[in-house]
Amino acid sequence: MCYLRIILGLISLFYFSACAPNNCSTLDGENLSADEMVFAIEGRDFDYSDFADTSKSSWIRAAKYYSCDGEFGYFMLETDDKVYLHKDVPLRMWHGFKRSNSFGRFYNDQLKGRYEY
Repeated sequence: MCYLRIILGLISLFYFSACAPNNCSTLDGENLSADEMVFAIEGRDFDYSDFADTSKSSWIRAAKYYSCDGEFGYFMLETDDKVYLHKDVPLRMWHGFKRSNSFGRFYNDQLKGRYEY
């Protein structure tokens, strides 16, 4: 009976650790397409995550930022047509984006082509 409890305990420990959201540090080691990466990022736990209110933008529908270390992270920009994903974006760049008068202009001038995935 004691062995059965130990075995069941180990099985449940394995099950819950395997089914829990993975730590974001494992993302870079995975070979995922951009679409799969977006899905994987949104399903993980991060030390820091934030979003911007883009309701006044003419073409940006959503903007999100996820960081493991509070210094660099993933920047997601959603339009009517697609989702753009950038990695290793500094947190200060995210804050600059959120403070900008024009999200589109800031994105095009400061982020586009500089931080790719």
